[in-house]
Formats: sequence, C-alpha cells, structure tokens
Amino acid sequence: MVRRCVSIDRRHHLPSSSNGDSHKKLTTLFHKSRRRAVEKNNSAIPTADLSTLKTLNKIVDSNLTRSLYLDTIITDAAELGG
Repeated sequence: MVRRCVSIDRRHHLPSSSNGDSHKKLTTLFHKSRRRAVEKNNSAIPTADLSTLKTLNKIVDSNLTRSLYLDTIITDAAELGG
C-alpha cells in the first residue's frame, strides 16, 4: 500500500513521485528548521541561566531518586505487612 502526503508535498513544493523520496525530503526539511530554531534559542540564553538550569536539573533528579526510593520502601513494607 502506497501512501502519499499530497497536501504536504504541495505546501513544500516537493515532487510526489515516490513516497520514500518525499518522506526523506520532509524529514531533512524538518531537521534543518529544528536545528536553526535550537541554535537561535541557545544563542539567546545567557550563561548564568544555563548554570541555573543545570542546578535545577540536579535538584529535580535528586528529588525523583528520593521519591522512587520511598515508593520502593513503602511497597516493600506493604508486601511484608500484608
């Protein structure tokens, strides 16, 4: 079964000769636009903000680990206690 994304092909002026070619071109187009957006956003973030984000990530990770550890203890206690 061959699927064709006719509306997407028209929007990006891609030939719809084969589904594989169109998909490959759309994927490339998507990744290029995503890469440009990421580069634009990264250049706009000051260094101080990046270090703050890294610190917040560590806090979230430690809280998640603690929460998973407590869940394990509670589950084990419930299984032992009946």
